Amino acid sequence: MKCDYRNLFTIILSLQLLFLASSESAAQSERNNRYIAEKTDMAKVGVLGKVITLEVVRSEAILSNAALLQLRRKADAARGQWIQAGLKENPLIGYAADELSRGNSGKHGVQISQTIINKHKLTARQIAESKEFLTTQQRCAVQEQKVLNDAMAAAYRTAIAERKYVLLTELLKNSEEAYQVSVRLADGKQISRTEFLALKIQAKRTKLVLDDALIAYKSSSKILALLLGRLPEELLSIADDVTELPLEVQPESALAGMLQSSPQVVLSQLEIEAAKSQQEKEYAETKRDYAANISLLHNTETDNAELSFGVAVPLRIYNKNQGNIQRAKMETAAAIHNAERLRTLLSIRFQEVYSDYQSAFQRVKTYKNNLLSESQESFDLVLTGYKHGVVNSTELLNTQRTLISVRVEYLDCVDKFWEAYVLLQGSLLTGGLELP
Repeated sequence: MKCDYRNLFTIILSLQLLFLASSESAAQSERNNRYIAEKTDMAKVGVLGKVITLEVVRSEAILSNAALLQLRRKADAARGQWIQAGLKENPLIGYAADELSRGNSGKHGVQISQTIINKHKLTARQIAESKEFLTTQQRCAVQEQKVLNDAMAAAYRTAIAERKYVLLTELLKNSEEAYQVSVRLADGKQISRTEFLALKIQAKRTKLVLDDALIAYKSSSKILALLLGRLPEELLSIADDVTELPLEVQPESALAGMLQSSPQVVLSQLEIEAAKSQQEKEYAETKRDYAANISLLHNTETDNAELSFGVAVPLRIYNKNQGNIQRAKMETAAAIHNAERLRTLLSIRFQEVYSDYQSAFQRVKTYKNNLLSESQESFDLVLTGYKHGVVNSTELLNTQRTLISVRVEYLDCVDKFWEAYVLLQGSLLTGGLELP
C-alpha cells in the first residue's frame, strides 16, 4: 500500500520548525533533528513482531508448503510405477478337464499357464517409468525453488515494510512533541487560529499515513507467516541487515548459468528423455509375447496320467501399436519444441528482470555513496545558518523535506533491488502454491 509521504514530511517538518523556534535551548533542537536522521539510516527490528532470520525462512518454507508436499507424494507414486514396470506376470493355475462323459469319466487335472513377456519389452517399460520418475523428481526441484523465491521475496518485503514503519513512527514522535508546543503558542496568541487549525488537521492526516504503513507491514508479515506454515496472527521481524547488498550480478554469466542449470531447463531436458523412452517403449510393445501352458490330467478310464503342453503367440495383423507409436513420436517432438520455447522465454524474462535489478542496484549505490551523506550534510549546514539568522525557515523546511525523502526513497530502492535479485538468483521462478 502506497503512503503519501510528501504530505507527511511537510506536516512533520512544519511542526518541527515551530518546536525549534520555541524551544529554550538550541542544542536540544539540534539533537532532535539529528535523531530523525539517524533513525532513517537503519530502523530497529523486532519492534512489532517475533524476530527470525532469513535462514529460518529458507528452512521453514520448504517444510510446510502443500504444493511441494503434493508433488513429493506424486514422485513416490512414480517410483512405485517404476518398480511395478519391471515385474514379470504371475502364473495362472486352474482346473482342466477333457473328454468328459456320464458317470464323471474322462480326463481331470490341473493346468498352469504363464505369459512370457519379451525381455526387450520389459526392459523398455522399466526404463520409460524410470525416466518418468526422474521427471517427477525434477518437478519437485522446480517447485522447491518457487517456494523459496516466494518466501524470500515476502521476507524482504516484510523487513523493508517494518523499517519504514519504525522510521515513520520515530518521525511522528517528534511531530507530536512539536505539536504540543504549537498548542501553547496558539494559547499565547503567538500563531493565528487559522494556522493552528491547519496544523491540527494535518497532524490527524499524518496519523492516517502512519496507519497505512502499519497495514502494509502487517499484510506483508501475514503473507510471510502463511508461506512458512505459521499462524497469520503471528507478526514477524527479519533480523538480517537487508541494506547490505551482495556483489553485483554479471548478466552474461548469470544468463548462461541459468540457461544451463535452471530447474526448469533441466526439467525440459528430462521431459525430452522421458518422451524418447516412451517412444522406445511403444516400439518394444510390438515385440511378441508368449503364452505357455502345461496340463497334467488323469484319465479315469485308463487310470493313466497324461501331460500336455501348449504355446501361443499373437498374430500382428491389425493392431501393430502404430497409433501409440505415432503419439509417442509427436510427444517427443513437442517436448523438444517446449525446451526451445523455454530457453527463449527465460532469455526474454531475464532481460526484463535484470533491467529492474540493474536500475535498483545503481540507485542503492548512489543513495549510499552520495545522497544519504550529502543530504545530511546539506541539512546540517542549513540548520547552522538558520540558527545564526542567515537562512530563512522556508529553506530549512525544503532541506529537511529533501533529507527525509531521500532516506525513505532509499528504502524503496532496497525493496526493488531484493525483489529483482531473488528472481535472478532463483531462475525467475514464482508461484510456490501453484502446481507446474
